[in-house]
Amino acid sequence: MKKTSIILFCIILAVFAVSGCSSYNKGYDESTSDAKGGVAAPQAPQEAPVPAPAEEGEYDYGKDGGLTGPGKGSNSADNFGGHKIILTYELSIETDRFDEDLEFIMQQVEAFGGYAQSSSVSGRKPVTYRDNGRYANLSLRIPSDKVGEFVNSAKGVGTLLSSNDYAQDISAQYFDRETRLNVLRVQLERLKSILVETDNLADIIELEKEIARVTIEIEELTSELRRWDNLVDYATVSIYLDELSPVEGPADELTVGERISRGFTSTLTGVGVFFENLFVFLISASPVLVILGAITAVVLLLVRRSNRKKAAKRADNDTKNNQ
Repeated sequence: MKKTSIILFCIILAVFAVSGCSSYNKGYDESTSDAKGGVAAPQAPQEAPVPAPAEEGEYDYGKDGGLTGPGKGSNSADNFGGHKIILTYELSIETDRFDEDLEFIMQQVEAFGGYAQSSSVSGRKPVTYRDNGRYANLSLRIPSDKVGEFVNSAKGVGTLLSSNDYAQDISAQYFDRETRLNVLRVQLERLKSILVETDNLADIIELEKEIARVTIEIEELTSELRRWDNLVDYATVSIYLDELSPVEGPADELTVGERISRGFTSTLTGVGVFFENLFVFLISASPVLVILGAITAVVLLLVRRSNRKKAAKRADNDTKNNQ
């Protein structure tokens, strides 16, 4: 029995060895069947699939993973590897060359392909010693791929007091909205195809309601994506430009006594103007004041008469009580 088991074990080993050699030879023959001289022939490279062009009004993925579409730039996608980043900069600058520096900033905005979203200038140009100067608030939109150069050039204007920059990543929200938009477009096409095939009036009414709802949602998402595209492609730069007060002027040429005399005279002039305006007001409002005075006098007389009657009545009561 033991001898028979050993013989059976040897037969099994021999079968496995023969099958292994057979599979090895078969694999080797297949790998060299197309080659000459025992060298495998290289395979022809496969052509990369050509993506279908995006339809009008739709968004598609670009080479770098970013999105392309109508009215869509690739500035932020190129700079941040396909991420959707909203850039915001804030600069506070003071200068003693207000007009020249403001003009330079606006020229740079135009040179970098941007535009002024809003701008305001307040105050008046200082002409005397310690006059308060002007200040400008600028909200500028600059292409995202050029905003760094623009900010550096703006920082060279006057004296930089503060500088802040922010980057908001909206990639997750953006791609989520885009996915929803694509799903809604497919849904809209299906609803339209069903509408063509159905003849039931009730179904037609419900389908038209659903088509209207989906269309409105598509328009809202499209508008939101376009707004985000604008914020991503054009960074916002807010500049506060403050004009320094002059250290030289007419007041520097006056003595302390002369400045006191001018201040005192200015105060007296102000007081005289106040009383003059008060007199004009009293004369112009005299008709109304006369009527109000008459009403007041009548009310006072009535109140006084009432008080006298009460006093007399109280006196009579006291006299009776004493008796």
